[in-house]
Amino acid sequence: MEKRKLTQVPYRKAIIEIVNSSRNRQTLQHVYSMVKLLHDVDSNDAGVGEEDLELYFLFTKLFMLKGMGKLKAINSFINTLL
Repeated sequence: MEKRKLTQVPYRKAIIEIVNSSRNRQTLQHVYSMVKLLHDVDSNDAGVGEEDLELYFLFTKLFMLKGMGKLKAINSFINTLL
């Protein structure tokens, strides 16, 4: 996945293009849930619970990982939990 250095408006446009082209309902539900969580925590929404905060920090840490090896290791661990 190419990471672009975009300002706020181009990011919004790129996100809208991707969402509009997606036909997978489950993927769209996951994307919405993730974006909603990130937005609620970033906007200091008082309704964000402790579990949501933990999930927010988990997502943030995953986005910061570098290298496919680490992501594959996490994927293998998750598969054992499922």
